[in-house]
Amino acid sequence: MKHLLPTIILVCLTLARVTAFEHLEPRQQQPIALTPDGATLLALHSTAHTLSVFDVGSPPRNTPLLIAEIAVGTAPVTVRPRNNLEAWVVNSGADSISIVCLAKRAVIDTLRVGDEPADICFAAGKAFVTCGQDRTSPVFDAVTRFPLGHIEIDGVAPRSLVASHDGSKLFVACLLSGNGTTILPKEAAPAQPAPPQPAPPPPPPTPHN
Repeated sequence: MKHLLPTIILVCLTLARVTAFEHLEPRQQQPIALTPDGATLLALHSTAHTLSVFDVGSPPRNTPLLIAEIAVGTAPVTVRPRNNLEAWVVNSGADSISIVCLAKRAVIDTLRVGDEPADICFAAGKAFVTCGQDRTSPVFDAVTRFPLGHIEIDGVAPRSLVASHDGSKLFVACLLSGNGTTILPKEAAPAQPAPPQPAPPPPPPTPHN
């Protein structure tokens, strides 16, 4: 028995190293939001795949009161309340949208979207979603959740969405545009400034393979 004890300890330590939990931090887009009435604060715990619901009161409390932890899809990155009782959560890892009923404190529907969704925006009775890898914006009826098609986006990794005040226009920000867009064309750009140090020091020595 004395000879077996070190072996058992070695096996347990090796197993602990193998099963150590590691995770990839998702790129959050809009992880915190208030309901329209300002009484409820919504916050995503992206690595735990949950939506935290806080009562901040009306008027606001001095300290938010946690009232629910709701499991959603994998790697949630954006939460947007549609009204005071319903929130849509964008799950980047699961390629889905979780529809959360805040009164029931549960997911009541799941919508499948394209690869790597990032953000969602409500406008003109519709819900628009950005999908980074597909370079599209799937469109849903915001009330019935029926899919209405998708919009092609001329840009790499579309992410953030915002609608104009009247809901007639939708603006999309791309993480890696790559389509030659610029505020000032190169022909109109001024010359580059001279380096602040005309004679920079030599580079430090580095090893070679």
